[in-house]
Amino acid sequence: LNILSALIQQSPAQAEIFSQRLSELYRYHLRSGRQQLVTVLDELQYMNDYFYLLNSRYGEAFRLELEHVATIPGEELYIVTGTLQLLLENVVKHNAASLQQPLTVCVQITNESLVMENFIYSREAVSEGVGLKNLEHRYLILTGKKITAGAVKGLFRVEVPLIKHLNLQDT
Repeated sequence: LNILSALIQQSPAQAEIFSQRLSELYRYHLRSGRQQLVTVLDELQYMNDYFYLLNSRYGEAFRLELEHVATIPGEELYIVTGTLQLLLENVVKHNAASLQQPLTVCVQITNESLVMENFIYSREAVSEGVGLKNLEHRYLILTGKKITAGAVKGLFRVEVPLIKHLNLQDT
């Protein structure tokens, strides 16, 4: 809301777009908040709205690169609600990006998993890893599958299993 307040004075047109995207985030959260699983396409749209807010705050310090998104059968693949926002929040929290040294977040999708990775530009951040642990726990309970996450050769990578069949009793 602080960003919106600043935009209202600096650029009313940009403030209007920002408020629309923020509204979309809240609508999505309210609509899917009770669902355990959502389609990958819905979650990607939510992530794009959230990323727009990040860009409004940080400019081009964070960049998003999507691979193989256009080819996914979106109505057939599911993901735990809120996964992508949590992963993006972690990227922002744990990395020092700037306009001079932007950080690219790459999201790749296959029929089996969604992978989010970024180079590590470490910054000090107080963290107990609760967000990622909670997400791992939710995946294990809902799908019986594990998330893999970790750093290798300066790259942080999280791989999330996709759910192919939705049992309506589980949502």
